Amino acid sequence: MRAERKKCFKFGSWIRIISPRSLQKRKDLMVIRWLLLFQYALNINNHGDMKIYMDVCCLCRPFDDRTQDRIRIESEAILTILSRCSEDWTLVGSDAIDFELSAVMDPKKRTDAFILASIAKEKIETDRGIIDRAIELERLGFRPIDSAHISYAERAADIMFTVDDDILRVARIKRGQVSIEIENPARWLLNVFQG
Repeated sequence: MRAERKKCFKFGSWIRIISPRSLQKRKDLMVIRWLLLFQYALNINNHGDMKIYMDVCCLCRPFDDRTQDRIRIESEAILTILSRCSEDWTLVGSDAIDFELSAVMDPKKRTDAFILASIAKEKIETDRGIIDRAIELERLGFRPIDSAHISYAERAADIMFTVDDDILRVARIKRGQVSIEIENPARWLLNVFQG
């Protein structure tokens, strides 16, 4: 094995050489453990009838390149939450989701994301209150489409999920001015598990 293809991991005083192939198997096992952890967390913590809002970043995440650990873990978390939405939780849709999904460039990803969005049992229609709230949120520092998603989520959901770090950052800073919890789905599931 060539030296540049080896990775060394130190455990105490032992040093183990792990090949890229076995490293990939370890990453796959890690994702399987995360998935089992997510499913366990959802089963032990009954959240009753929750209303979930996912922005388009979440709906497209399962169709992104899963070679990165973060993308794979977030994808599994999203699919786990969506599977619960097909049971006793409610996925909430909106005009903003339909609009943004129609602009996805990759036709396969757009079609697959529309299929996930079709799980929604409720759809929020646009009205003057949604528009006014979106304008307020935009003034707080959210991008226009993100402020629209948050406005819809505040109207009808208990929690909004996103994998967009910019939304999460601004939401943390402006926590007192946003009336809905905005979370990364993987982080939220871990918090559910811890209790």
